[in-house]
Amino acid sequence: MHSRLVRVLGSEQLRPIRKHLIAMIVYAVLQGVAFALLVPVLSALLDGDTGRAGAWLGLLAAVTAAAGAAYYVQALLGFTTAVSTTGLLYHRLGERLGRLGVGWFSRARLGPLTRLATGGVGEVTQLFAHLLAPLVISVVSPLTVLVVMVFLDWRLAAAMAAAGPLLFLAYRWSASAISRTDAVVDEAMARANDRIFEFARAQPVIRA
Repeated sequence: MHSRLVRVLGSEQLRPIRKHLIAMIVYAVLQGVAFALLVPVLSALLDGDTGRAGAWLGLLAAVTAAAGAAYYVQALLGFTTAVSTTGLLYHRLGERLGRLGVGWFSRARLGPLTRLATGGVGEVTQLFAHLLAPLVISVVSPLTVLVVMVFLDWRLAAAMAAAGPLLFLAYRWSASAISRTDAVVDEAMARANDRIFEFARAQPVIRA
């Protein structure tokens, strides 16, 4: 995904993308550590050891505060990158379309092209503002929890590792369903464009 984004946006966006990615990873790691620290806190409370619980709770509070600051930084970088890429994408799309001949704009390409111009650019910019962070966090945070749990309680770590393949299969299925849906949308937009063009060409006959 990273290489595709760089290819679409250009090398000038490489630095902002990397900064945003690093900020998201830092936040995801801190979030995972905070989740994992709940285990020793609750364990100490259930054992009635308030002193040990207080020590773990202090560490949890510090990590949570750091995670909050990291979240603010990654969110700010995400919105900044999204705004800067919007105009850049439309500019690059216009330049590329201007180099194509009229014969390139066939019936089969009008649907995907319309969807790209109206929704595709917005999807890419929303990727930085809203979508990329949950994707990175959903992978990095559980892995961080798993690593920390190996040192805290290996049994919980083993249970988490056993659920990993099921989550991967669910992800693959959802990605395939989204791909099929996009194909149906492209076909429907192509048919709609054909009808609009046919209606426009038939205007002299209709008015007569």
